[in-house]
Amino acid sequence: MKFNSILLSVIIVTKENQFDLVETLDSLGNLTQFETIVVDGNPESELKSIRALCHTKNPEIIYVPGPDSGIFEGMNKGLAQSTGQY
Repeated sequence: MKFNSILLSVIIVTKENQFDLVETLDSLGNLTQFETIVVDGNPESELKSIRALCHTKNPEIIYVPGPDSGIFEGMNKGLAQSTGQY
């Protein structure tokens, strides 16, 4: 398992729910000391707008696009990208 100075990884799994993603990203604000990973199971047609939204909110967001078989696969995809200790 890989760790760096980041203590906490926040993994957000979403699919066809742009409104709640915006609200969730806004609630994180400009907090530091953690990384944000967005796992997006949206259809290909919506990927560019969600990616742009994430990078508008915070250019440091790690964006993981692509279909998955459900929320647990999405969580595992996010966990594979995380570098935080928790």
